[in-house]
Amino acid sequence: MKPAPHLLDSLDVLEASLDAAFIFCRDSGIILAANRIAEQRYGYSLAEFLKMHVSELSAEELRAKVPAQLASVQQQGAIFEWRHRTRDNHEITVEISAHPITYLNKPAIYSNVRDISVRKSLEVERLDKQQLLEQIIDAEPGIVFVYDLIAGENVFVNRYWLNTYGYSPEKTQSLVQDMSRLVHPDDLPAVVANFEAWRVASRSEIREIEFRIRDKRGNWHWLISRETPFKFDEQGKVVQILGITQDIDTRKLAEEDRQLFVSLAERSKEMIVMLDLDLKPYFANEIALETLGIKDLGLLRHLGWQDMVVVEDHELFRDKFLVQLAARETAEIETRLRVRDSGQNLWIQCNAFKIYDSRGAAAGWACIGHDVSERKYAEILIGGQKRLLEKIANG
Repeated sequence: MKPAPHLLDSLDVLEASLDAAFIFCRDSGIILAANRIAEQRYGYSLAEFLKMHVSELSAEELRAKVPAQLASVQQQGAIFEWRHRTRDNHEITVEISAHPITYLNKPAIYSNVRDISVRKSLEVERLDKQQLLEQIIDAEPGIVFVYDLIAGENVFVNRYWLNTYGYSPEKTQSLVQDMSRLVHPDDLPAVVANFEAWRVASRSEIREIEFRIRDKRGNWHWLISRETPFKFDEQGKVVQILGITQDIDTRKLAEEDRQLFVSLAERSKEMIVMLDLDLKPYFANEIALETLGIKDLGLLRHLGWQDMVVVEDHELFRDKFLVQLAARETAEIETRLRVRDSGQNLWIQCNAFKIYDSRGAAAGWACIGHDVSERKYAEILIGGQKRLLEKIANG
């Protein structure tokens, strides 16, 4: 006797499935059939399955919710995620596709159960990595953004921008779409040209631009933005760029202070030389270069104090002046310097003191000096005449 067509079809579908598959009674919830994949995955034999209620496949905390879930699939079926427990108490996350059928002339439910534990684990791992990345980006002491060149708007900006410059996400979007309200007028042409040039950039290209933006309170801030392609269209043109932007107000103020200092130094009648913490000179005004017989600042930067102080004064310079400078952060000395282009020795009175950057960290030394050769040679002459007179007076 052949099985009824509906029975043959149901069993054929059951065994053809690559996932665990069950047929259970719609009214009682008792399992009526299970395929071999179900036996392998859950660890129960077919005989054991046929004695079980479908809720016994569920994780303990979900079993009370099974009747309501069954009721929702009895009319037109449903696809949903659930958690099942195997015979050895191993919990798996599953995706269930359940549909009402007729089995052995009785209303039943066909349930295809796919193990998605690995997929869910990867999703959780990806979410964890994404959250970690977002935390890192939000902790970045600067603006991280993705700008869409076609739409002319940011598709991502981290919290640093929102917290530091006071704009809401909505206000930020409107400002980015109208750069003239955000970027300093003097910098706007360069910013616009930078975005336009990105369309034909290479994949590995990195660009840098400095500009000013206005915060919510109306204050201007200098920024430096380092950018690289993030997304391309089908023709290989850049459509989105990734940028990391940092506030450089402190550096800009320091540069302005340095320019002011250089301007004042060049007008000074005194020799002014700036040295790093290793006493390597990196700046000298025109008077200093002319006095030392050095043609340009580049040559000066390759010299140490040993190259400028005459050999006979090395011991005095090293053991007195430098020791005093290290102990007190200020020192004064009269010493002889060698003029490089003429070989002549000059007496220089030098006052030195430690200088600090805008953060209060030691940045180097400043030396202010002037030529006292005439006085020193006069003192030597007077001293010689005095000794001569004393010798004559003493017979």
